[in-house]
Amino acid sequence: PPYRFAKFRGEAGQQLEVRSQVTGIIKKVFFTEGRDVRKGDRLYRIDPVPFRASVSSAKGQVGQALARLARARAELALMETHRLHLVSVVQLYKALGGGWLQNSSA
Repeated sequence: PPYRFAKFRGEAGQQLEVRSQVTGIIKKVFFTEGRDVRKGDRLYRIDPVPFRASVSSAKGQVGQALARLARARAELALMETHRLHLVSVVQLYKALGGGWLQNSSA
């Protein structure tokens, strides 16, 4: 895939210094210094291995975050079930006059 390495503006025929937006080991140079280049021309190939490792690591972190999210959603659903059950118990308690949970030894 083509890589974007630099942003610059210049007039036709103007010489510009081109710098990479990322750091890395240059694996291949696709231009000859002093020659014209056009918009979209590939200039360099930078070693993709470190970037692939970063992407792989980020995907792993996303996977872990998604697993935590799924677990939290499951816990929330369980808590909601318990809350509804508790509301039902309180409603039943009130409907029966509220006396059946009181300590009979008092």
